[in-house]
Amino acid sequence: MGEGHAKSQDNFAEIVLAFEDPEFYPHPVSKIERRETHISVVFLTGELVYKIKKPVNFGFLNYETPELRKFYCHQEVRLNKRLAEDVYLRVEKICLDGRRGKFYLGDCESPVEHAVVMKELPQEESLEHYLLGNMINESILEKIGLRLADFYGRASVSDPHFTKYGGVEYVRFNAYENIHQLLPFAREVGGVELLKWLKEAIYAFTVRYRSLFNERVSNGYVVDGHGDLRAEHIYIRDGIQILDCIEFNNRLRFGDVAVDLAFLFMDLCRLGFEDVAYAVLDKYCVKNGDFQFWGLLDFYTAYRALVRAKVACLETLSCEAGLTGPAFEKARKFMRLGTEHTAAYGLPTVVILMGLPASGKSRLAARIRDDFHWEYLSTDEIRKRLDPGVRVSPFGAGDYSEDRRSRIYEIMAKSTADLVERGRSVVVDGTFSRACWRELFLKSLDEAKCHIIMIEAVASPEVLKERLMCRESGNQKELSDARLEHLEPFIRSYEPPDEVPHEKFIRVSTDTDFELSVAYLTRELYRKRLNQAREWAACQRSFPSP
Repeated sequence: MGEGHAKSQDNFAEIVLAFEDPEFYPHPVSKIERRETHISVVFLTGELVYKIKKPVNFGFLNYETPELRKFYCHQEVRLNKRLAEDVYLRVEKICLDGRRGKFYLGDCESPVEHAVVMKELPQEESLEHYLLGNMINESILEKIGLRLADFYGRASVSDPHFTKYGGVEYVRFNAYENIHQLLPFAREVGGVELLKWLKEAIYAFTVRYRSLFNERVSNGYVVDGHGDLRAEHIYIRDGIQILDCIEFNNRLRFGDVAVDLAFLFMDLCRLGFEDVAYAVLDKYCVKNGDFQFWGLLDFYTAYRALVRAKVACLETLSCEAGLTGPAFEKARKFMRLGTEHTAAYGLPTVVILMGLPASGKSRLAARIRDDFHWEYLSTDEIRKRLDPGVRVSPFGAGDYSEDRRSRIYEIMAKSTADLVERGRSVVVDGTFSRACWRELFLKSLDEAKCHIIMIEAVASPEVLKERLMCRESGNQKELSDARLEHLEPFIRSYEPPDEVPHEKFIRVSTDTDFELSVAYLTRELYRKRLNQAREWAACQRSFPSP
């Protein structure tokens, strides 16, 4: 660094002064408004915006030399044209007239610096302004969701040099980097104990769900994404324009679709528009059929929150003495957000699928199991294991006797509690038609630190009968022994789960399109779990190991 770095800093200060002079520009300017971040200075002139990069090196970002700054200016224009083609115009040379000792914009053989030139878009057209002005509508949300779905569909990468960024090692490295760079600010952002807990949760999740990360890589969900997807970067103009992607670090831009969308989810929640966040993400999931996304969103949202906390802390390094308070307060807000989402993914989740025979509960349970890579327990499997040779019994007798069914629920409750004790998330599949069985199950988890969501699958009597008739014809391979003859007794004895608290309960209809049922269920499952995690995090004075 030394002498060359000092010279870069001197040149940069002089160039900034030049940009503040209206005569510097080769076109009329109606204003000169300067905005600054820890990595760049931006000048708004009325029609055009000029952005110059600071000669800084933060490890994850290196703009130290003129050559690096030139390279990243061209990268910024190239990459941002993917989502804002007509906004990013060119890279402009900044030259020095040696005779007059003045900087100018134009052509020269040896430019001293480079600037990104783009159209100035009115702030009134940003998504953030639309939200705060209560001007948002379903049509706009659909356009944003579909624009992003189309972008990610085209941005998928298959080259191992890039897909590695979605693998466990890179994901964990990125997450750890946030923790390490927050350590110097530990006292301001919540303490060393909190940072240690966050790091342990990262390790535990990436170890337990390595197979999930690998599956995402194999299925094409690693993309050359945006990297900084926020409401202030989305503009409702000529369709949807999305600005300011990350150009300075591949591993912060390449990654799972979920890590990109997590930034937008976090930002919309921060602004107080959580329902908007769910609506936009739901459009993406339905369009691209990516419901597995919800199983990773908390992990990546926690990561993104810590990125924002880190950036807020770094901004204090360029603050004047005594003016760091607001930046640290912003960092603490993001730390709280990161803590909530870490509690969501870091504590085990127990999902109980209940409902009448042929209601679709087992199919939904299997889908959650497969998409989220969670453990799976089924009353049907336990029953077959206890007595593999048993045949279909009349309702109330044999395997369908009250005592036999109660015993099966006792075994399943104990198995679930054991898995939770080991930190595992579990999908539990059974009719749970008696309130006493549901109570038994919930009581067995009383002391466990876990999230619990009970899901009732429902279908019309006509659909239930049709499915059971298909089962009897042998057209469907089913583990369940429930048949059409059992349906009426099941309906008569079924006790609706009215006692289950709203915050732990979801009812989903399986009458129509199964994929739409999955879309609704996975979104609402995510929402319920996050709300439980927020309550848990708000009560914590210390943080147990995951």
